Amino acid sequence: MKNIVINAMATLGDCLYMGAIPRAEYMESAKGKVKTDNIAGYIYKVASMNQGCEISVFVEGGLKNLSFGQKVEIGDKDGNAILNIMGTATNNFVNLKYSIKAEDIRIAGTVAKSNDKKLVAI
Repeated sequence: MKNIVINAMATLGDCLYMGAIPRAEYMESAKGKVKTDNIAGYIYKVASMNQGCEISVFVEGGLKNLSFGQKVEIGDKDGNAILNIMGTATNNFVNLKYSIKAEDIRIAGTVAKSNDKKLVAI
């Protein structure tokens, strides 16, 4: 199955920064995956205006200097980010949870690395 490329602006709309939490790095050991003290990156929480929900965005590297409620853009230098959508069904209702793995998150309107308005849904 090929990946589906969607228009990020039409799908997500404006995104507002709500906070960030560190994501630990894991390594393989005889006991399975073990959490280390190293930080692999940060999971940024953003509010999507079009979806009306919170979206988790994982970005490797250090913490970005963003302010609560600030408009942000999500993107990669290649023009792609990986979008995962998970649905949880309860009776006749489904809750969707979005997560994105991107190379960069930045203040909206700042210079982008390249064309970054595409998300790849897998």
